[in-house]
Amino acid sequence: MKNFVIPGSPKDYYVAMNGDGGVVEYSALRGKIRQLVEIYNSCIREIINEGGNHYTASLDMTDIVNDFMSKEPPEAQVAFLNVFSQEMNAATSETIDKTNRLNAETAKREAGAMQAGQWIGAIILFFVILAFFMY
Repeated sequence: MKNFVIPGSPKDYYVAMNGDGGVVEYSALRGKIRQLVEIYNSCIREIINEGGNHYTASLDMTDIVNDFMSKEPPEAQVAFLNVFSQEMNAATSETIDKTNRLNAETAKREAGAMQAGQWIGAIILFFVILAFFMY
């Protein structure tokens, strides 16, 4: 992907903490991952606007994300990918909500235009009938 560059290093997206018994626990940094998802979605929108195939681009970009994290500890990868998935789902839900709102607004406008067209048609029909009776 020419425009999709993940800023920073993998360690910028998670923290390692010493847990009970000296076990290292990994926690993903939601804010940084949310920024990454915004970059990801921005690139997808750009591809769509250019007429590209956003389905294959999304697959390629997911490969880039996976490769980016591939050398990190497996537990860090899991923490990152879980939050990345959650953030992608949230972004998708937001897009669906916006689309539904736009569709509802469009339906209202269409209904208003249809009603106005019916009134105009009725008025024209009235004048045609009135003209017919006058002659």
